[in-house]
Amino acid sequence: MKLPYGISHFGELRREGYDYVDKTPYIRLLEDDDVGGRFLVLFRPRRFGKTLLVTMLDRYYDLARAHLFDSLFSGLDIGEHPTAGKNRYLTLSFGFDGLKSDRGTGALDADFAMRVRNGIQEFFLKYWKRLPEITRRWDSAPSVVKPAARLRAFLELVSEAPHPLYLFVDAYDAFAQDLMTQGDAAGFERLCCGRGLAGEFYREIVRGVRDGTVARCFITGMCPVGLQSLLDEPSRFKDISGEEAFAGIAGFKRRAVEQLVEAVVAEAGLDFAPGRLLEVITRDHDGYRFSDGQAEAVFHPDMVVYFLAGLEPPDVFPDQIFDLNLHTDATRFKRILRAEGGARQAVLDVVGEVLVHGAPEGRLLPKIDPENLLTRETVPTLLYHMGITTRAGRDGRLTIPNGAVRQLFWEAFADLVQGSLPRPISVSHLFRAAQVAAYEGDVAPLFRVIGAELLQQVLWADGMGTLPVPLDQRHLTLILRAFLALADVFRPFVALRPEWLKACVGVPVLVLAPGAGYADARHGIVMYVSFLSDGQATLDAREQALARGEDWLRTGLSHPMLDTIDLEGGWLPFSVAVDGDGGLYYRAPGAETNAVRP
Repeated sequence: MKLPYGISHFGELRREGYDYVDKTPYIRLLEDDDVGGRFLVLFRPRRFGKTLLVTMLDRYYDLARAHLFDSLFSGLDIGEHPTAGKNRYLTLSFGFDGLKSDRGTGALDADFAMRVRNGIQEFFLKYWKRLPEITRRWDSAPSVVKPAARLRAFLELVSEAPHPLYLFVDAYDAFAQDLMTQGDAAGFERLCCGRGLAGEFYREIVRGVRDGTVARCFITGMCPVGLQSLLDEPSRFKDISGEEAFAGIAGFKRRAVEQLVEAVVAEAGLDFAPGRLLEVITRDHDGYRFSDGQAEAVFHPDMVVYFLAGLEPPDVFPDQIFDLNLHTDATRFKRILRAEGGARQAVLDVVGEVLVHGAPEGRLLPKIDPENLLTRETVPTLLYHMGITTRAGRDGRLTIPNGAVRQLFWEAFADLVQGSLPRPISVSHLFRAAQVAAYEGDVAPLFRVIGAELLQQVLWADGMGTLPVPLDQRHLTLILRAFLALADVFRPFVALRPEWLKACVGVPVLVLAPGAGYADARHGIVMYVSFLSDGQATLDAREQALARGEDWLRTGLSHPMLDTIDLEGGWLPFSVAVDGDGGLYYRAPGAETNAVRP
């Protein structure tokens, strides 16, 4: 089979024989005015299949490509049962994916204008034989630079065409995403709202809808903020993003993933059982819900294809849990963590809720005020549109969709702490020490790196006031968990079993299980972590803390949830005490105490 990794254009995918998860049944729903409509907007996270969907719709409705219908749609649902709209429209497509705001205002304006110019130019290259007079008049008309004015002039001409116009806009807000995650309300307002560059352009689309020149329109994007003013007014546009009927229009449903897994295992010579692979993919890449009543979650399509394409015979997992194409999203998330002033605390509060409780406390907001992009109330909703949180129920509650995103939270938190330290922690040192612990059962190197490198710098940063969180028992446990997750050998148990958080509420325990790429590791680690501030760091207090940890380990290790991880060498339990002077003390239940001192 040919997995379409990195392929987002329907024509190329079908022409080159790549496998395709059929989304054509949704065409009938889109055309049904009671379910879909003529003027539609769809919001989904990046890399979630929007461009593939738009290019599929464009190829289906484009009358210039009627001769290609069989080659593009044969074997698909709509190929067997086409609608009356098949190859009936002139299609005009604009795609803004890849536009960025980090090169300055002038460069962005020029790039946006070029995309608009290219979209219109492609239209006339397709239809000049069908529309010779309109094409001649366009070519002889004075050149128009501004995108909104160019589109207005185009629509005025095409209103005379003998065929209806279907207008597609893909990734309408691609260039605004950096501004949103930076909390740059002024920049966002200048580009996207009111008389802004993009705002005027989209108002021309609405004008074309109202006067009947645009017969149908389909717009995709990540977040509704830039279109809120248009959606609020009676512009005929319908947002189908939260409609249950369209929950699976982008993304993969479980049955499609099962079929892909079975085909990959059969054809690639893998020793994995399909059920094992499906378990890993479900844990790390499933869980997205976009409507209140959505019964079945959907998988992240790009991540599923990345994972399956990265498998190597006989039993090797991909090196990274994240597709490199999604590092942009991770970078944007980490940028949010570096917000300034009150926004910074708002973001840290939300991240802390996720790391401690497994989900943010905020609810999904129907709107985000462009002038207040990063507040305690808006951050969970912004993360929802980035694909970092998802719906948890009918009351607007949000949660983390899967293990890959939980891992992203740990990495982002570690990156934030790393930036506050006098010098970077060596991840390679952590990695080598974690390997020794996981495969040989020797934890001494790991505790030496934690005590001699990580803790010393964390204590220094706390003393200098640069640490982004107060250093107490809870936050020390979070810091240890985050940095050990960076080492890749181990993943926090809560990333594998999120329900573990409820099983140990208020208990400073750190459980590390081998990551997916280290399935042959023999050991996992369970640490009960106690932190003794300067005034508590007496010998008696330390012994009491270590004994308290031993007591919990004797009972906690019998929790049935730990039995769900198959470890040949079992769990390695340790009670750990850290004092404010930088001393680290650890021991297994009933064993002697080991020390790592500054």
